Amino acid sequence: MLGRRQVTETKVGPYVWLTYQEVHDAALRMGSAIRSRGVNPGDRCGIFGSNCPQWLTAMEACNSHTITYVPLYDTLGFTESCGGCLTSIGNVFPMMGTVGVPMTTIETRLESVPEMGYDALSSVPGGEICLRGKSLFSGYHKRQDLTEEVLVDGVWIAGDIGELQPIGATEIIDRTKNIFKLSQGDYVAVENIESKYLRCPLITSIWVYGNSFESFLVAVVVPDRKALEDWAAEHNLTDDFKSLCQNLKARKYILDELN
Repeated sequence: MLGRRQVTETKVGPYVWLTYQEVHDAALRMGSAIRSRGVNPGDRCGIFGSNCPQWLTAMEACNSHTITYVPLYDTLGFTESCGGCLTSIGNVFPMMGTVGVPMTTIETRLESVPEMGYDALSSVPGGEICLRGKSLFSGYHKRQDLTEEVLVDGVWIAGDIGELQPIGATEIIDRTKNIFKLSQGDYVAVENIESKYLRCPLITSIWVYGNSFESFLVAVVVPDRKALEDWAAEHNLTDDFKSLCQNLKARKYILDELN
């Protein structure tokens, strides 16, 4: 979990993992920073982290300085919402596992997604999360086409599927962008396909794409460098990694293993 993926433009790169030493050093630095802010052992300290590596590092930072009680708040926020838009309320136990209730600057609603079986008017409302408020973005820079897809009459379509709990809190349960329809009418869950292919030890990442105008899927695969070079050595190939990726025999080998 202590890793991240670099995103350049519209491309998502492979995971880059932190070493145990890097995590240890980051935790010590963070712990020292917390103490320098006047937090003493036994004090209550709230820390916001935007992803799992940050949460875990913060936890270890507190442990390293015996600041063992850190109240955590589940929140939901997007770049497009310029920060948080829903947040849980401290010490309200039923909100655990949810992203809480809307902040005062945001209005939310659930839009039914019948093709995925979510009904915003059912006894347990579920549907795609839509947001409206003054903190929302006005659009994507020089991408009017993308803006028109997700911003309709001032309402932003988030792409997350939420379920409204009896206490009024929202729980994230799915993503609408995880599925799409092919030309023959079949719905495809992309993440499920990608997760199955990622079990193959020959690849480090895979991106599967399809659209409603075609009846098939395409995929971009990043081979595992060591696994491919080991295979090349067994077959007396001395090409570098870039050349191996263009080698027809290597491509066939990876495709056969995926199939």
